[in-house]
Amino acid sequence: MKKKDKGTLAGALSADPGTGTADAPAAWRAFALLFENNPQPMWIYDRRTMRFLEVNDAATKSYGYTRDEFLGMTLADIRPVEDVGRLRRILDAPPEKGYKVSTGWQHRRKDGSFIFVTIHSHEIPYEGHDAALVMAADVTELHELIEELEAQTLYFQQLFANSPDGIVRLDREGRILDVNAAFEEMFGYERDALLGRTPLSLIVAEEDARESLEMFSRNVERKEPVRTMAVRRHKSGRKIEVEILAYPIRGVDKDLGVFAIYHDITERQRVLAELEHQARHDLLTDLVNRGEFMRNIETLLDVARSNRSRHALLYLDIDQFKVINDTCGHSAGDKAIVELSRLLQSTLRGMDIIARVGGDEFGILMPNCDGDAAMARAQQLQDVIGGWRFTWNTRQFPIAVSIGIVEIDAGLSGVEEVLSAADAACYAAKEKGRNRIQRYDATDAHFVSRKSEMAWVSKLGDAIEKDRIKLFCQEIRPLSPGHGGAHGEILIRYRDDDGTLVAPGLFVPPAERYNLMPSIDRWVLLTVCERLAQAGKAAGPGMLSLNVSGTTLSDERFPGFVKRTLAATGVAGTRLCFEITETAAISNLALATRFIDEMKTLGCSIALDDFGSGMSSFSYLRELNVDYLKIDGTFVRNLHVNDVDRAMTEAINNVGKILGLKTIAEFVENEEIVAQLREIGVDYAQGYGVRKPEPWQE
Repeated sequence: MKKKDKGTLAGALSADPGTGTADAPAAWRAFALLFENNPQPMWIYDRRTMRFLEVNDAATKSYGYTRDEFLGMTLADIRPVEDVGRLRRILDAPPEKGYKVSTGWQHRRKDGSFIFVTIHSHEIPYEGHDAALVMAADVTELHELIEELEAQTLYFQQLFANSPDGIVRLDREGRILDVNAAFEEMFGYERDALLGRTPLSLIVAEEDARESLEMFSRNVERKEPVRTMAVRRHKSGRKIEVEILAYPIRGVDKDLGVFAIYHDITERQRVLAELEHQARHDLLTDLVNRGEFMRNIETLLDVARSNRSRHALLYLDIDQFKVINDTCGHSAGDKAIVELSRLLQSTLRGMDIIARVGGDEFGILMPNCDGDAAMARAQQLQDVIGGWRFTWNTRQFPIAVSIGIVEIDAGLSGVEEVLSAADAACYAAKEKGRNRIQRYDATDAHFVSRKSEMAWVSKLGDAIEKDRIKLFCQEIRPLSPGHGGAHGEILIRYRDDDGTLVAPGLFVPPAERYNLMPSIDRWVLLTVCERLAQAGKAAGPGMLSLNVSGTTLSDERFPGFVKRTLAATGVAGTRLCFEITETAAISNLALATRFIDEMKTLGCSIALDDFGSGMSSFSYLRELNVDYLKIDGTFVRNLHVNDVDRAMTEAINNVGKILGLKTIAEFVENEEIVAQLREIGVDYAQGYGVRKPEPWQE
């Protein structure tokens, strides 16, 4: 050890009267080495003045002071102000003999930061001072860990007590050890009545006992957490649908029991059941909707193929229904639809399935009914409907229907062929003068010609692979500077063999009728996103609107496809706006709402297209979280010469503004219309009078 002068620890020890010699014995030298080289901060201080008399290197490194700075300081200089009084009282008291440990202290470093320390001390004589030798162990991390554990314990206690979900703690035998207030309220029992009992004896119905025991067994014996939905019983006997999350509580060397959290999902399940019902039923009539009707057709086809049975489909279209809408309004039309649906239901067999498959169209499936029997039944329906009058206020309207019949047997290829044949038969009945019944016959010349429409199905089947679908873009221009820059709507054209571009009005209807639009809509979305990604900044900042057909809107997998496409291409959702027609949205309100909400989470905008084509939809507009309202072109194209069209346009625009929506006028053909739209306050204009569609990024 390097020789030190008097005033250093070595010097002080060598001069201590107890040593008996000028040179420190080996024990003292070893002590000095231990002090100076100890990795823990150590010092010697005067108990009366609290002045530092000696410090080791670890102290200078830990606290940031030099040795000379330390020796000019007192203990008060490294203590919080509030600790100095406590320290002084301890030092003024008679000293306790021997080694002592003191906890709960804070020390301040030179940089101003504080650490928590445990003090190990022993009184020693030092250069004539009543001194103490100290080792300060930094326990800051331990203190923070204890604080965190205490906070977690407090958090758990508060969570247990205040959770809105019912929580129960069970021992290994399934007896209740504790419950929170929410559990008491959920099941109607007071805590004292529950303790020591088992849930099986109180809240589990007899028919659910086995399932409950199996869940507890998985928790305790297999040590597996369990999440399940179940039905439990209130004290009053009322059933409660719950979601249960149960998991084992593990101690250091044994399992302590089970925690179970009960979330009341009774109302949620009711709403889900209602939404499921709405997804399968028409909102206006509560009849089966088109999608569910198609599933029922598929079922009957499977039955026909399996046992060679025969069934029938009747396709009903109300004749001249537009008269009611035009003379009395759409509310009257809606009421007529509802009353007719009830009349039809009252005349059918219990096994028959009736659906609203279009605005004024109904489908009836008749199991175990061949073509001849179906003809007789159709005539009965016509007679009943013919003898009924729809009354609106003081006016009465005779109602007639055209009926197409197709026999469902093993020879039909699928749902699309069944619906196509029924639709063709109904169309033929109308062509023959309405209020007729037409049975489908594949060999009939009329139906042969009708099949020409099916040619589009063939063409569209490989249109994407053969690069037949072309993208065009039409500008949607703001009518005032405050509405930002222009954006555009992506439109599609079909390129025929001779290069002719065919407008969508010719091929989209059969594509929708035969469920081909979902694949086309997916291709459009993917192609647009890929081209935007390739173009980068050159693509410009404008938003692009993409049309979503009614059949695509009914495809529950489409939102997932949108999400994956955006992620794969890196295109921001804010670049896209999805347009859904008013008719599709209202006829599939639950699906439309779900689609809109999912697109919103991706940052996409939503436009309600052709708004005004079905005026009964005003009541549904509040249910749809859309951004843009596209005013149907039937009102816009003549508003400059037709006061009614202008009034309708203005009314729709006003409703949109009240709901905080941007409005877009379609079919804007000239500057005169543009000027009137500005007067009305419409936000955007789209049409040949603004800009014609142009090829987009070919």
